[in-house]
Amino acid sequence: MCNQEVTITSRQISHEWLILDLCGVINSQLKENLEGIVRHIRAAVVRHVVLNFSGVSQVDGTGLKLLLLFCVSLRRMNRKLACYGMNPEVLNIFRLARLQSMLNMYPDEASVLALAETD
Repeated sequence: MCNQEVTITSRQISHEWLILDLCGVINSQLKENLEGIVRHIRAAVVRHVVLNFSGVSQVDGTGLKLLLLFCVSLRRMNRKLACYGMNPEVLNIFRLARLQSMLNMYPDEASVLALAETD
């Protein structure tokens, strides 16, 4: 469970699928983590990246910008992006910023894993 410390942990569910579990408030403190993940994904076979927002309490303006840049970087590498687990506040922020056009949104991890099984 998330202790509200700003962290990202990764889970490789197959050689092409990676889930990133985000925790805490998404803000400028995640910059180095996100840059490192982009470098890792660039060198990996991973085609699908899933962001798990169930441990995220809120997103500030800088965090939103970092997520947008992260999504743009992965799309430029032809990676498919999805997310799940957003609380209503975070979901509203994403809708206002129109980030849902860059991320396929799912209600839960089971829905995403069902996609991974058919891939």
